[in-house]
Amino acid sequence: MKARLLGTGRALPGEDVAGYLLDNIELAALMNEVRERLAIEAPDQVVLPSDPEFPERRLGVKSRRILDSSLNVKDLAVAAARSAFEDSGVAAKSIGAVFVNTTTPYGLAPSTASAVHDALGLEEDVVAYDQSLGCNGSLGCMYAAEGAVGRNPNRPNVLTVSSEFMTSALDASDRTTMPVCGDGAGAAVYGPPEREGLSNVWMATRGSSAENITLYPVPGTRPVYRIRARDGKAYVEADTIHRYAMKMEGREVFKDMVRLLPPRIEAYAQRAGVDLDDIDLFLFHQANERMIDAMGQRLIGQGVGERIPAHVETLGNTSSATVPILLDQVRKNGSFGPGKRALLCAFGTGYSMGMTLLYG
Repeated sequence: MKARLLGTGRALPGEDVAGYLLDNIELAALMNEVRERLAIEAPDQVVLPSDPEFPERRLGVKSRRILDSSLNVKDLAVAAARSAFEDSGVAAKSIGAVFVNTTTPYGLAPSTASAVHDALGLEEDVVAYDQSLGCNGSLGCMYAAEGAVGRNPNRPNVLTVSSEFMTSALDASDRTTMPVCGDGAGAAVYGPPEREGLSNVWMATRGSSAENITLYPVPGTRPVYRIRARDGKAYVEADTIHRYAMKMEGREVFKDMVRLLPPRIEAYAQRAGVDLDDIDLFLFHQANERMIDAMGQRLIGQGVGERIPAHVETLGNTSSATVPILLDQVRKNGSFGPGKRALLCAFGTGYSMGMTLLYG
Protein backbone atom coordinates (compact mmCIF):
# COMPACT_ATOMS: atom_id res chain seq x y z
CA MET A 1 0.00 0.00 0.00
CA LYS A 2 1.53 3.27 -1.14
CA ALA A 3 -1.25 5.70 -0.22
CA ARG A 4 -4.38 5.95 1.92
CA LEU A 5 -7.63 7.57 0.86
CA LEU A 6 -8.45 10.44 3.21
CA GLY A 7 -11.53 11.90 1.57
CA THR A 8 -13.54 12.36 -1.61
CA GLY A 9 -15.63 15.06 -3.24
CA ARG A 10 -17.58 15.88 -6.36
CA ALA A 11 -19.10 18.78 -8.29
CA LEU A 12 -22.25 18.33 -10.36
CA PRO A 13 -23.71 21.12 -12.53
CA GLY A 14 -27.17 22.12 -11.39
CA GLU A 15 -26.47 20.81 -7.90
CA ASP A 16 -23.03 21.85 -6.64
CA VAL A 17 -22.28 24.53 -9.26
CA ALA A 18 -24.43 26.41 -11.77
CA GLY A 19 -25.76 24.23 -14.55
CA TYR A 20 -28.71 22.34 -15.94
CA LEU A 21 -30.18 18.82 -15.81
CA LEU A 22 -31.07 17.88 -19.40
CA ASP A 23 -33.44 14.96 -19.97
CA ASN A 24 -33.78 12.94 -23.17
CA ILE A 25 -36.94 14.64 -24.43
CA GLU A 26 -35.40 18.10 -24.30
CA LEU A 27 -32.11 16.78 -25.65
CA ALA A 28 -33.84 15.31 -28.72
CA ALA A 29 -35.67 18.60 -29.32
CA LEU A 30 -32.41 20.57 -29.20
CA MET A 31 -30.60 18.10 -31.44
CA ASN A 32 -33.44 18.28 -33.97
CA GLU A 33 -33.17 22.08 -33.85
CA VAL A 34 -29.53 21.69 -34.85
CA ARG A 35 -30.59 19.33 -37.65
CA GLU A 36 -32.99 21.97 -38.99
CA ARG A 37 -30.30 24.66 -38.91
CA LEU A 38 -27.79 22.45 -40.73
CA ALA A 39 -30.38 21.53 -43.36
CA ILE A 40 -30.26 25.21 -44.37
CA GLU A 41 -26.59 26.01 -43.67
CA ALA A 42 -25.01 22.75 -44.88
CA PRO A 43 -27.55 20.98 -47.12
CA ASP A 44 -24.90 18.52 -48.34
CA GLN A 45 -24.55 17.14 -44.80
CA VAL A 46 -26.91 14.28 -43.91
CA VAL A 47 -28.09 14.63 -40.29
CA LEU A 48 -30.65 12.09 -39.12
CA PRO A 49 -33.43 13.00 -36.66
CA SER A 50 -32.86 12.37 -32.96
CA ASP A 51 -34.98 9.80 -31.12
CA PRO A 52 -35.77 10.74 -27.48
CA GLU A 53 -36.03 7.04 -26.53
CA PHE A 54 -32.61 6.02 -27.89
CA PRO A 55 -30.37 7.14 -24.97
CA GLU A 56 -32.30 5.16 -22.37
CA ARG A 57 -33.07 2.17 -24.58
CA ARG A 58 -29.55 1.63 -25.93
CA LEU A 59 -27.29 3.34 -23.39
CA GLY A 60 -29.21 3.38 -20.11
CA VAL A 61 -28.95 7.19 -19.95
CA LYS A 62 -32.00 9.21 -18.90
CA SER A 63 -30.36 12.57 -18.22
CA ARG A 64 -27.04 14.39 -18.06
CA ARG A 65 -25.67 17.58 -16.46
CA ILE A 66 -24.55 20.62 -18.46
CA LEU A 67 -22.23 23.19 -16.90
CA ASP A 68 -23.42 26.80 -17.04
CA SER A 69 -21.67 28.64 -19.88
CA SER A 70 -20.42 31.31 -17.44
CA LEU A 71 -18.15 28.64 -15.90
CA ASN A 72 -15.40 26.37 -17.19
CA VAL A 73 -13.62 23.15 -16.28
CA LYS A 74 -11.50 24.91 -13.63
CA ASP A 75 -14.62 25.93 -11.72
CA LEU A 76 -15.79 22.31 -11.64
CA ALA A 77 -12.35 21.16 -10.50
CA VAL A 78 -12.11 23.71 -7.69
CA ALA A 79 -15.60 22.89 -6.40
CA ALA A 80 -14.80 19.15 -6.35
CA ALA A 81 -11.46 19.79 -4.63
CA ARG A 82 -13.08 21.88 -1.90
CA SER A 83 -15.65 19.13 -1.39
CA ALA A 84 -12.82 16.60 -0.96
CA PHE A 85 -11.00 18.90 1.49
CA GLU A 86 -14.14 19.18 3.58
CA ASP A 87 -14.66 15.42 3.59
CA SER A 88 -11.05 14.59 4.40
CA GLY A 89 -10.62 17.27 7.06
CA VAL A 90 -7.14 18.13 5.80
CA ALA A 91 -5.91 21.70 5.34
CA ALA A 92 -4.84 23.05 1.97
CA LYS A 93 -1.36 23.68 3.37
CA SER A 94 -0.87 19.89 3.76
CA ILE A 95 -1.12 19.31 -0.02
CA GLY A 96 2.23 18.68 -1.68
CA ALA A 97 1.01 17.70 -5.16
CA VAL A 98 -2.02 18.34 -7.38
CA PHE A 99 -2.82 16.11 -10.35
CA VAL A 100 -5.72 17.11 -12.60
CA ASN A 101 -7.07 15.08 -15.49
CA THR A 102 -9.19 16.80 -18.09
CA THR A 103 -9.93 16.13 -21.72
CA THR A 104 -11.64 19.50 -22.03
CA PRO A 105 -9.30 22.25 -20.75
CA TYR A 106 -10.36 25.87 -21.08
CA GLY A 107 -7.08 26.54 -22.91
CA LEU A 108 -3.77 24.89 -23.66
CA ALA A 109 -1.87 26.97 -21.10
CA PRO A 110 -1.70 27.53 -18.23
CA SER A 111 -2.59 24.07 -17.01
CA THR A 112 -5.90 23.52 -15.22
CA ALA A 113 -3.87 22.20 -12.28
CA SER A 114 -2.05 25.51 -11.88
CA ALA A 115 -5.38 27.36 -11.94
CA VAL A 116 -6.69 24.98 -9.26
CA HIS A 117 -3.49 25.53 -7.26
CA ASP A 118 -4.07 29.29 -7.36
CA ALA A 119 -7.80 29.11 -6.55
CA LEU A 120 -7.17 26.89 -3.52
CA GLY A 121 -4.33 29.06 -2.22
CA LEU A 122 -1.82 26.21 -2.15
CA GLU A 123 1.82 26.77 -1.22
CA GLU A 124 4.60 27.41 -3.73
CA ASP A 125 6.53 24.18 -3.13
CA VAL A 126 3.70 22.13 -4.65
CA VAL A 127 3.89 20.25 -7.93
CA ALA A 128 0.77 20.75 -10.08
CA TYR A 129 0.19 19.42 -13.56
CA ASP A 130 -2.46 18.09 -15.93
CA GLN A 131 -2.97 14.69 -17.48
CA SER A 132 -5.06 13.88 -20.54
CA LEU A 133 -5.96 10.19 -20.36
CA GLY A 134 -9.63 10.58 -21.20
CA CYS A 135 -11.94 8.32 -19.24
CA ASN A 136 -9.02 6.56 -17.52
CA GLY A 137 -7.75 9.84 -16.09
CA SER A 138 -8.75 9.19 -12.49
CA LEU A 139 -6.65 6.01 -12.42
CA GLY A 140 -3.81 7.96 -14.02
CA CYS A 141 -4.04 10.50 -11.21
CA MET A 142 -3.96 7.69 -8.64
CA TYR A 143 -0.89 6.27 -10.37
CA ALA A 144 0.83 9.64 -9.99
CA ALA A 145 -0.38 9.99 -6.39
CA GLU A 146 1.29 6.68 -5.44
CA GLY A 147 4.70 8.22 -6.05
CA ALA A 148 3.92 11.64 -4.66
CA VAL A 149 2.36 10.85 -1.28
CA GLY A 150 4.87 11.74 1.43
CA ARG A 151 7.47 12.95 -1.08
CA ASN A 152 7.25 16.49 0.28
CA PRO A 153 7.80 15.90 4.03
CA ASN A 154 6.23 19.26 4.91
CA ARG A 155 3.15 18.57 2.78
CA PRO A 156 2.62 14.80 2.62
CA ASN A 157 -0.88 14.72 1.13
CA VAL A 158 -1.91 14.66 -2.54
CA LEU A 159 -4.99 16.05 -4.29
CA THR A 160 -6.32 14.36 -7.43
CA VAL A 161 -9.10 15.87 -9.54
CA SER A 162 -10.89 14.63 -12.65
CA SER A 163 -12.86 17.49 -14.19
CA GLU A 164 -14.71 17.33 -17.50
CA PHE A 165 -16.77 19.85 -19.46
CA MET A 166 -17.67 17.23 -22.05
CA THR A 167 -20.60 19.09 -23.58
CA SER A 168 -18.19 21.83 -24.67
CA ALA A 169 -16.54 19.28 -26.98
CA LEU A 170 -19.58 17.46 -28.37
CA ASP A 171 -21.05 18.09 -31.81
CA ALA A 172 -24.76 18.51 -31.09
CA SER A 173 -25.62 16.87 -34.42
CA ASP A 174 -23.74 13.66 -33.56
CA ARG A 175 -26.16 10.98 -32.37
CA THR A 176 -23.32 8.67 -31.29
CA THR A 177 -21.79 11.01 -28.69
CA MET A 178 -24.18 13.82 -27.76
CA PRO A 179 -26.70 11.58 -25.93
CA VAL A 180 -23.97 9.75 -23.99
CA CYS A 181 -21.90 12.40 -22.23
CA GLY A 182 -22.35 14.94 -19.45
CA ASP A 183 -20.31 17.32 -17.30
CA GLY A 184 -18.95 16.82 -13.80
CA ALA A 185 -15.90 16.52 -11.57
CA GLY A 186 -14.66 14.19 -8.85
CA ALA A 187 -11.75 14.62 -6.45
CA ALA A 188 -9.85 12.71 -3.79
CA VAL A 189 -7.21 13.40 -1.14
CA TYR A 190 -4.54 10.77 -0.41
CA GLY A 191 -2.08 10.59 2.48
CA PRO A 192 0.69 8.30 3.78
CA PRO A 193 -0.45 4.69 4.36
CA GLU A 194 -0.85 4.25 8.10
CA ARG A 195 -3.03 1.22 7.28
CA GLU A 196 -4.46 -0.52 4.21
CA GLY A 197 -5.45 1.88 1.46
CA LEU A 198 -4.63 2.23 -2.24
CA SER A 199 -3.03 -0.85 -3.76
CA ASN A 200 -0.57 -0.63 -6.65
CA VAL A 201 -2.30 1.00 -9.63
CA TRP A 202 -2.05 -1.04 -12.83
CA MET A 203 -1.90 0.98 -16.04
CA ALA A 204 -1.69 -0.14 -19.67
CA THR A 205 -2.02 1.33 -23.16
CA ARG A 206 -3.24 -0.16 -26.43
CA GLY A 207 -2.24 2.64 -28.76
CA SER A 208 -2.98 0.62 -31.90
CA SER A 209 -6.72 1.09 -31.19
CA ALA A 210 -6.49 4.76 -30.18
CA GLU A 211 -8.37 6.03 -33.24
CA ASN A 212 -11.60 4.47 -31.96
CA ILE A 213 -12.02 7.43 -29.57
CA THR A 214 -10.84 10.83 -30.80
CA LEU A 215 -11.19 14.56 -30.22
CA TYR A 216 -10.26 16.23 -33.50
CA PRO A 217 -11.36 19.38 -35.37
CA VAL A 218 -14.52 18.91 -37.42
CA PRO A 219 -13.46 19.00 -41.10
CA GLY A 220 -14.94 21.46 -43.55
CA THR A 221 -16.55 24.81 -42.90
CA ARG A 222 -20.06 24.02 -41.74
CA PRO A 223 -21.00 25.39 -38.27
CA VAL A 224 -20.33 23.25 -35.20
CA TYR A 225 -23.19 23.54 -32.74
CA ARG A 226 -23.09 22.93 -28.98
CA ILE A 227 -25.85 22.50 -26.44
CA ARG A 228 -25.22 25.09 -23.75
CA ALA A 229 -26.82 26.03 -20.42
CA ARG A 230 -27.29 29.48 -18.94
CA ASP A 231 -29.41 30.72 -16.05
CA GLY A 232 -31.26 27.42 -15.72
CA LYS A 233 -32.06 26.97 -19.41
CA ALA A 234 -30.58 24.88 -22.22
CA TYR A 235 -30.11 26.23 -25.74
CA VAL A 236 -28.25 25.67 -29.01
CA GLU A 237 -25.31 27.84 -29.99
CA ALA A 238 -22.75 27.82 -32.80
CA ASP A 239 -19.23 27.43 -31.39
CA THR A 240 -17.14 30.38 -32.53
CA ILE A 241 -14.09 29.45 -30.40
CA HIS A 242 -13.02 26.02 -31.66
CA ARG A 243 -14.18 23.23 -33.97
CA TYR A 244 -13.10 20.22 -31.90
CA ALA A 245 -15.57 17.37 -31.45
CA MET A 246 -15.47 13.92 -29.90
CA LYS A 247 -15.89 10.94 -32.21
CA MET A 248 -16.28 7.36 -31.09
CA GLU A 249 -16.59 3.97 -32.80
CA GLY A 250 -19.08 2.80 -30.22
CA ARG A 251 -19.45 -0.82 -31.34
CA GLU A 252 -15.69 -1.36 -31.53
CA VAL A 253 -15.09 0.23 -28.11
CA PHE A 254 -17.86 -1.90 -26.59
CA LYS A 255 -16.47 -5.15 -28.01
CA ASP A 256 -12.88 -4.30 -27.12
CA MET A 257 -13.50 -3.33 -23.52
CA VAL A 258 -15.80 -6.26 -22.75
CA ARG A 259 -13.14 -8.56 -24.24
CA LEU A 260 -9.98 -6.91 -22.88
CA LEU A 261 -10.81 -5.88 -19.33
CA PRO A 262 -12.34 -8.91 -17.51
CA PRO A 263 -9.28 -11.18 -17.97
CA ARG A 264 -6.99 -8.34 -16.94
CA ILE A 265 -9.08 -7.72 -13.83
CA GLU A 266 -8.88 -11.41 -12.97
CA ALA A 267 -5.10 -11.37 -13.41
CA TYR A 268 -4.75 -8.21 -11.31
CA ALA A 269 -6.81 -9.68 -8.46
CA GLN A 270 -4.79 -12.90 -8.60
CA ARG A 271 -1.50 -10.96 -8.34
CA ALA A 272 -2.94 -9.04 -5.39
CA GLY A 273 -3.92 -12.31 -3.69
CA VAL A 274 -7.62 -11.41 -3.66
CA ASP A 275 -10.47 -13.61 -4.85
CA LEU A 276 -13.12 -11.86 -6.96
CA ASP A 277 -15.77 -13.15 -4.54
CA ASP A 278 -14.06 -11.19 -1.74
CA ILE A 279 -14.33 -7.86 -3.58
CA ASP A 280 -17.32 -5.95 -2.22
CA LEU A 281 -17.70 -3.37 -4.99
CA PHE A 282 -16.67 -3.05 -8.62
CA LEU A 283 -16.49 0.63 -9.55
CA PHE A 284 -16.34 0.66 -13.34
CA HIS A 285 -16.03 3.63 -15.65
CA GLN A 286 -19.57 4.72 -16.49
CA ALA A 287 -19.35 4.44 -20.29
CA ASN A 288 -22.92 3.21 -20.66
CA GLU A 289 -25.10 0.78 -18.77
CA ARG A 290 -24.96 -1.97 -21.40
CA MET A 291 -21.18 -2.03 -21.29
CA ILE A 292 -21.10 -2.11 -17.48
CA ASP A 293 -23.63 -4.96 -17.49
CA ALA A 294 -21.68 -6.94 -20.06
CA MET A 295 -18.39 -6.56 -18.20
CA GLY A 296 -19.98 -7.53 -14.90
CA GLN A 297 -21.70 -10.57 -16.35
CA ARG A 298 -18.49 -11.79 -17.93
CA LEU A 299 -16.47 -11.16 -14.78
CA ILE A 300 -18.72 -12.23 -11.87
CA GLY A 301 -22.03 -13.22 -13.48
CA GLN A 302 -23.75 -10.02 -12.30
CA GLY A 303 -24.72 -6.76 -13.95
CA VAL A 304 -25.52 -3.36 -12.49
CA GLY A 305 -26.70 -3.75 -8.92
CA GLU A 306 -25.47 -3.81 -5.34
CA ARG A 307 -21.91 -4.97 -6.14
CA ILE A 308 -21.69 -3.02 -9.41
CA PRO A 309 -23.21 0.40 -8.67
CA ALA A 310 -23.87 2.86 -11.48
CA HIS A 311 -24.85 6.49 -11.96
CA VAL A 312 -24.75 6.65 -15.76
CA GLU A 313 -28.57 6.70 -15.80
CA THR A 314 -28.74 10.22 -14.32
CA LEU A 315 -25.28 11.68 -15.09
CA GLY A 316 -24.31 10.13 -18.40
CA ASN A 317 -20.64 9.52 -19.18
CA THR A 318 -18.57 12.25 -17.50
CA SER A 319 -15.32 10.80 -18.86
CA SER A 320 -12.53 10.75 -16.25
CA ALA A 321 -14.93 12.04 -13.56
CA THR A 322 -17.17 8.95 -13.54
CA VAL A 323 -15.07 6.77 -11.20
CA PRO A 324 -14.25 9.45 -8.57
CA ILE A 325 -17.87 10.63 -8.54
CA LEU A 326 -18.97 7.02 -8.06
CA LEU A 327 -16.39 6.52 -5.31
CA ASP A 328 -17.69 9.62 -3.55
CA GLN A 329 -21.26 8.34 -3.82
CA VAL A 330 -20.58 4.86 -2.39
CA ARG A 331 -18.53 6.28 0.48
CA LYS A 332 -21.24 8.73 1.44
CA ASN A 333 -24.18 6.34 1.09
CA GLY A 334 -22.43 3.81 3.34
CA SER A 335 -21.76 1.14 0.70
CA PHE A 336 -17.98 1.52 1.04
CA GLY A 337 -16.08 2.00 4.28
CA PRO A 338 -13.84 0.24 6.81
CA GLY A 339 -13.43 -3.46 6.12
CA LYS A 340 -14.62 -3.20 2.52
CA ARG A 341 -12.70 -3.75 -0.71
CA ALA A 342 -13.46 -1.97 -3.98
CA LEU A 343 -11.93 -2.61 -7.38
CA LEU A 344 -11.75 0.52 -9.52
CA CYS A 345 -11.39 0.10 -13.28
CA ALA A 346 -11.48 2.58 -16.16
CA PHE A 347 -10.56 2.85 -19.82
CA GLY A 348 -10.54 5.69 -22.30
CA THR A 349 -9.09 7.52 -25.25
CA GLY A 350 -5.73 6.27 -26.47
CA TYR A 351 -7.06 2.98 -25.17
CA SER A 352 -5.56 3.80 -21.81
CA MET A 353 -6.63 1.25 -19.18
CA GLY A 354 -6.19 1.25 -15.42
CA MET A 355 -7.31 -0.48 -12.25
CA THR A 356 -6.58 -0.66 -8.56
CA LEU A 357 -7.88 -2.15 -5.32
CA LEU A 358 -8.99 0.30 -2.67
CA TYR A 359 -9.47 -0.65 0.98
CA GLY A 360 -11.95 1.25 3.13
